[in-house]
Amino acid sequence: MRTKRQLCVHISSVSLAAKTPTATEVARSPAGCEKKQQSVLAAFSQGKPSEFNDPRSLRLTRLIAEMIAVGDQPFGVVCDDGFRRLVHALEPCYTLPSDTYMRKTAVPELYKLVRDTVHKVVSKVQSMRLTTDTWTSESLISVTDHWIDASWQRQSAVLQTSHLPGSHTAANIKEKILSDQ
Repeated sequence: MRTKRQLCVHISSVSLAAKTPTATEVARSPAGCEKKQQSVLAAFSQGKPSEFNDPRSLRLTRLIAEMIAVGDQPFGVVCDDGFRRLVHALEPCYTLPSDTYMRKTAVPELYKLVRDTVHKVVSKVQSMRLTTDTWTSESLISVTDHWIDASWQRQSAVLQTSHLPGSHTAANIKEKILSDQ
């Protein structure tokens, strides 16, 4: 004999695999496991895709762009079936943008926004220190700015990260930093 929790989980898994449970499965479901009837407003708005420029859609697209950038995710994550199901379950009316849109528009816009924000903050700093770091395994170099803000809190911002071909000698690092300006 299954417990109420086991039956709810079983019905949920059957619903996920088959989209809708059979009449027998519904008849066997314990009280409290059924979904409540939706409101009239929810019924009319369900299935109606939200507008691309709708504030909620724009926010979701930006959050997905941030997830891709911060998590170093591939742009194609928006094409993944599991991700699409998750987003649809959370926001059924949201239409996911294509991986091309994320690559050519959303992430570059996010980059410009972050770059401009960092530029505004750094331009007000009176005294700063720059550090560089190199990664041999990926042939990368980064330049980071460090300063103390008005509240005496240590701050830092990565100003540049780029490919560093060849050996990581002082002369090559100097040449790379000066050529990227």
